[in-house]
Amino acid sequence: LAKGLLGRDAVMVVGDSLSDDAFHSGSLHAPGRTWAGQLESNLAGAAGQQGEQRYVMSVAKHGETALKGKYNRQQCAGLNDRLAAALKANPNPGTVVLALGANDFRAGTSAAKVGDALKAAIDLIAKQSPSTRIVLAGVGYPSNYGAGDKAARSERASAYARMFKGVASHLAKVAGRTGAPSAFVADLFKGLRDDQGRLKPEYRANPKEAIHPNALGHAQMLATLTPALGSPATPVMPMARATVL
Repeated sequence: LAKGLLGRDAVMVVGDSLSDDAFHSGSLHAPGRTWAGQLESNLAGAAGQQGEQRYVMSVAKHGETALKGKYNRQQCAGLNDRLAAALKANPNPGTVVLALGANDFRAGTSAAKVGDALKAAIDLIAKQSPSTRIVLAGVGYPSNYGAGDKAARSERASAYARMFKGVASHLAKVAGRTGAPSAFVADLFKGLRDDQGRLKPEYRANPKEAIHPNALGHAQMLATLTPALGSPATPVMPMARATVL
């Protein structure tokens, strides 16, 4: 993480494979076309019309979890250690998008523990950069995604939905105290699921995929997120990427 990359117009994305363009450069995924990558491209299109330039910085990593520990045979730093390092190297971003939880859900981690990690992240941002816009991205997980049988997944999905709402309430209280703008996007997968709760075939990265959308699906995710991001017209420099965590 290089110091000085980000400024007041920057968007810092803290997430997992759903916002990690490096992961989506693999053979099963459209290269560079997560919603975060598409946001970068969309902002770059205004570069000739605007005087200020804006970074979209990815602190997203395939397989990352909200909680520190091992997941799928890899050691995860956890949300708050990664966020603390990113804010130390790049203080005062204009916006931070918190988009984590999918891997915790898949592993069967309790919603309460994930919620505590997200609340701690919100508190950290508010303390270190009180004027930063915080965007919390919730997810309505596809019905065939995650550990356990269908009933267990459905129960866990309901628990995670309640958790995200609880974290959103905490975010609103924090924003009320700091005066910074904030937003809660309840379901990043809005419009992507079929009547059975699975990813629609036209949005799947491959026919057997349960959670990762293709470029078209990521475009829908970005459309869902865009109103929460404030002004989308500021141009962007090439995406900076956190590689040290």
